[in-house]
Amino acid sequence: MKKKIFKFLNGVAYPRYDGYRVRVGLKWEISDSIDLENHWQLVKSCQVHDYWFLLVQFDKETHDLIFVDEKVGNESHLRQFIPTGNIFITRT
Repeated sequence: MKKKIFKFLNGVAYPRYDGYRVRVGLKWEISDSIDLENHWQLVKSCQVHDYWFLLVQFDKETHDLIFVDEKVGNESHLRQFIPTGNIFITRT
């Protein structure tokens, strides 16, 4: 079973070893990796630079990218998409 990465209107949620990390903010994206083929990578865009997080990459063979046409809400709202495990929310 593939793990799921969620792209919301105002953030992203991705699996980590201890649950899901949720990054809230319009600047967070999941994009094709600049380092590895067939991978996605976490990116934070700013006016001048794009910051590529080298340690947050996901193999496309083992992860599905799901686009959600909603904004990230609180933890109970996120439970619709992530029913089990810990959820860690960071708002930037």
